[in-house]
Amino acid sequence: MRIFNEDTSSCREEQPQHQVARKLFDSFSSLDHNDDHVMTPGMAATPSVKGFMREIQAVLLWSSVSLLFRLFIGISIGLASHGQESISDSTTTETTVTNIASSPVFFVANFLLYWLPVKVLTNQCPGFYFSSAAILLWIRDKTGVFPNLPIRCCEYMLGRLGLRELVVVSVIHFSTFYSVGFFVRQSFSPESSSLMLESVDYDDAGNLWIVMLFRQVFITSVFVVSLLVVPILLQLNKIPRWTLVFLLYPLYQYSVGKSGGGEFFSPNALVSLDALGGRPFSPWWRVCGPIIGGLVGGLVMNRYFPDESTGKHIKD
Repeated sequence: MRIFNEDTSSCREEQPQHQVARKLFDSFSSLDHNDDHVMTPGMAATPSVKGFMREIQAVLLWSSVSLLFRLFIGISIGLASHGQESISDSTTTETTVTNIASSPVFFVANFLLYWLPVKVLTNQCPGFYFSSAAILLWIRDKTGVFPNLPIRCCEYMLGRLGLRELVVVSVIHFSTFYSVGFFVRQSFSPESSSLMLESVDYDDAGNLWIVMLFRQVFITSVFVVSLLVVPILLQLNKIPRWTLVFLLYPLYQYSVGKSGGGEFFSPNALVSLDALGGRPFSPWWRVCGPIIGGLVGGLVMNRYFPDESTGKHIKD
């Protein structure tokens, strides 16, 4: 069966997968409602100062919220572990032990940690902080921009960004996150800033870089497509969008290193944390892997969830 969009051709009822593609196109097109940043289907948008300012606003908000979220989780982990150590090391009366265990703060901290990915407790789940689905979708709703570099690379493959605009966007993502991290290091206490700016040691010694690169490309492409497509599928099936947070847990915990560390999904965060911590920079494939994964995700989107201009003739 062939579906034509031309006015002179007969049209038949679209299949469900085509309705999903149409819904995706409509949802993305509605985000770019400013006259200075008009998206034409299949064509790159014209770069504008206001568009770049909106990008800076989105990345600035994402950087700040992500680092504060990491601080909050780090404090919760510290409170929970301190309470457990106090209970196990207590040599006083049973009443004292009971008071520690029944402390509201200790209870709340343990309750929150119960719902988090396991690798968060060992600092092996950076994507949960810096690419949280809840944070990214919230900022996208507020600003119309996904503050995630692999997703922006995917949008480049979809024709929503031009090459020159993608280059400027990449510079914005790297420089803005580093600036926020530098402000945090200068403004917060050493204990708090260390919780927010701690990097991840992947222990790449002895690993074949091509294998690790492939793992990064694979998991990032799955992440990008999931974040762009699954919210629409949930909406079509009348399922709350917040369930996506839990659906992405396996992606956050997918190991891309010898030590079991998960993917950042944000190469700008990885490079900036290395620079702020005075660490040697991560290998080039650690930075390029998520970017290539975003481009591959764009190819997948073009194939299975094309824009209107790329899906004029859909064969079933």
